[in-house]
Amino acid sequence: MANPLYDITPLEPLIQSGYTLLTPNRRLARRIKIEWDRYQVEAGKRAWSSLRVFPLEQWLISEWQNAVEHGVVPPRRLLPQQQALLLWQDVIARHAEAAGGPILLHSGGAAEHASNARDLLLRYRLDTALEPNVALFKTETDCATFLQWEKLFEQHLAETGCYTNTDALVALADQGRGHKSLSVVLIECGELTPLVAQCLNALCNDVQELAAQADLAQCIVHPFPDSRAEMRGVAAWAACVQRESPSATVGIVSAGSSAGLEYLLRREFDCLGDNFNSLPVNYSTGISLVEAPVVRDALAVLTLGLEQAVVGDVVALLRSRFLKLPDAESALSAHFVSRLFDAGSEQLATRTLANFANSVKHGDQKGLTFGRHLAAVLQMRELRRPALPSQWITRFETILGEWGWPGPESLDSLEYQQVARWYDTLEEYRALDSVRCEINFAEALRLLREICRAEVSHPSTTDSPVQVLGPLEAVGLAFDHLWICGMQAAKWPASPSPNPFIPVPLQAGLQMPHACPEREWRFVETLFEQYRRASATVHASYSRQIDGVNDLPSPLLKGFPEQEIDGGEPVFPEWKRVAQAADRETVRDNRAPQASVSELAGLRGGAALIEHQSHCPFRAFAQHRLHAQTLATSPPGISNAERGQIVHGALQCLWSRLDGHSELLDITADQRASLIDEAARVGLESVPLYRRIALGNTCLTLESHRLESLLQEWLTLEAARGEFVVQATEEDIVLQLDTLVVRLRVDRIDQLPDGSQAIIDYKTGQPSVSNWLGERPAEPQLLLYGLATGSPPAVLAFAQVRPGACRYIGVGDIDTGVLDGIVTDIPKAVGATMRAHNWQELNREWAENLRRLAQDFVEGEATVDPLAPKSCLFCGMQSLCRVNFDDSWEEDV
Repeated sequence: MANPLYDITPLEPLIQSGYTLLTPNRRLARRIKIEWDRYQVEAGKRAWSSLRVFPLEQWLISEWQNAVEHGVVPPRRLLPQQQALLLWQDVIARHAEAAGGPILLHSGGAAEHASNARDLLLRYRLDTALEPNVALFKTETDCATFLQWEKLFEQHLAETGCYTNTDALVALADQGRGHKSLSVVLIECGELTPLVAQCLNALCNDVQELAAQADLAQCIVHPFPDSRAEMRGVAAWAACVQRESPSATVGIVSAGSSAGLEYLLRREFDCLGDNFNSLPVNYSTGISLVEAPVVRDALAVLTLGLEQAVVGDVVALLRSRFLKLPDAESALSAHFVSRLFDAGSEQLATRTLANFANSVKHGDQKGLTFGRHLAAVLQMRELRRPALPSQWITRFETILGEWGWPGPESLDSLEYQQVARWYDTLEEYRALDSVRCEINFAEALRLLREICRAEVSHPSTTDSPVQVLGPLEAVGLAFDHLWICGMQAAKWPASPSPNPFIPVPLQAGLQMPHACPEREWRFVETLFEQYRRASATVHASYSRQIDGVNDLPSPLLKGFPEQEIDGGEPVFPEWKRVAQAADRETVRDNRAPQASVSELAGLRGGAALIEHQSHCPFRAFAQHRLHAQTLATSPPGISNAERGQIVHGALQCLWSRLDGHSELLDITADQRASLIDEAARVGLESVPLYRRIALGNTCLTLESHRLESLLQEWLTLEAARGEFVVQATEEDIVLQLDTLVVRLRVDRIDQLPDGSQAIIDYKTGQPSVSNWLGERPAEPQLLLYGLATGSPPAVLAFAQVRPGACRYIGVGDIDTGVLDGIVTDIPKAVGATMRAHNWQELNREWAENLRRLAQDFVEGEATVDPLAPKSCLFCGMQSLCRVNFDDSWEEDV
């Protein structure tokens, strides 16, 4: 059995004398009661009176309620904190509207500061109606505005007969019971505000403070290189102490960031996997309810009732275990996710989202459960009608019921507690009818999210020998070993953060919380002394670097001895031991099975297949045979791929109206302008409708102007060319490379004056002929086009359609002046990269290279062999091929 966390012995005489025990927080009160009950059991008692121990503020509120019942103070309805904050937001909005001033962008933050300011003024008994105080507040605009907000807030309280908790304490202090009859003892309550002191004076004839222990434990300071090493060191220390002394109590105070501490503790205590629920550690630090996964997913589902949905949130919901989505891990769902990202927008209209989910296909399957749930929600007409907050609760529950929340699987203990807290929060939400009229769905959901964010979910867990606590939760608890981590100079003490709505000199003069450096120093100094009085051994740690920047320890640690502790290695020693003992065999398998006839018949990809095989054989294998896909990104505005698609569509429209050079020269300026206008419209319409909606009219208008200017520049270049006739645009061609069939689409084929052909590929980037050279050409698309025509064309050319840089780039065998930008000196063009001496030899060598690449693909050549570093830039297959995987750690092992 672990040693007690609180020594009840000094309290026994006071308890026997009928004193009520008051603590600074609920945790210490609960701990004292537990230890008192254990003390009675050990004394052999079978029945005893319940111990009167309460958190100080909770006890004062209960005494106010008693005073109301006895008619000593007038009855008022207590306003919960969240309702008070909403009332502050209304007050601020009404004041801004009446004054004709700007609306605050973050009224919630202003409401929190205003509520805190009023509480501070009441607790320090500062009357803002007095003329000297009014004059002081008026010296600052924000403070003067707060006085006007406060007046409106108090008017509403008076009209509705409501109190905040602090108002109740004021009434208790001012009127009390009329006589003093209570005896209380304050346990680690620290410095009391004037209001609390007056309440105690009004209620009690005897107020005692438990005498502080005179001895202070020595503190040992442990520096670490960084926060990760610090967390590893803390976890290893806790496990070592617990193994050596199972009955010892260990406290870990997380004063700063403790990222990864739970995982490290699980690793040290061997509580991963099957032993997950046997961790001998109690976490008392709570989390905001919105951070609890089961509640987070509930709120995300409700968000789908809005007009827009965030793609990332939708993907996260597909992985949720709290929804009834039986096909969430199917191939159909993977196609749905791919389509979401292909849409190229971080947000999608929920109706578009429902359409995607219901229309997605894979084989014989069509439509996801996700789509059916979403369609059902979108058909709920009541969601489009305003209602009271209490009515919205019913609608929210209907939506969650449609999605099967909280899921088909059983919940663990922590999740069950969080769901119970969710329902308690919904009951609090119903009470908002008193401060909110009818509201729409978006406002109702926003309020629910705010309330959940304000609620803290504290897990109810059994006592464990190791406790992880926040700085204030550890006050008064007696540990055999206490470790305070994160004691950086910037946090112990923290920088002052005075309330912006109370003049700073006033706050500093009254020593309000966070008002000045002296107040912050006194607070952490007292806190540190409380730790040292209560615990037998105190350890404190800090990081010499935070995020790569040198940092200093708290000045509280000055003069204490330092002791270096190994922060441990990033690779867990046990894992290293297992790795060393493993009998490993390395198999280098760079060849896949040869593609079958049926597999070849179903291949898709066209020129991209050969291009990928050239850039890296594994990429071609992964994308075209394993069907591995990377998810598209969502750049702001029009993406490069979309811009290329628009230009292709516009140029196809132009040359479907014009036969060639002669007709281009014959049309008038007005006809050219009209043609360009039509081509720009057609080009933009090539972008899917949902993307055009996402981009917006302004973006599309700007792109249209840009495109019209670009087309005008391009036609000017085309008019300066020699005679040509456009034979084909966007023509589909099938190329047979032995057993591999490659389906191609040629952008354009021109017939030159001598009857020969020029094959043209539009590019909006900056293409280069060098990408055609070598045994593995980086851009083989045009080379495939040339091979598909049977006999070599006269010219292969890139048409660089780019603002301010329109030109032709290519290689061919034509007369000088027929097409500017075409290199006809073949040896000069290829240099040492290829053996060809003329155009015919170059085409033959290209054909050999292309056929070899096709044969390698069919035979299963899948070596991870990037052509160049930039080949990996947009590949996205790194998680499969692990091209940059560093296996140097294996040598260390």
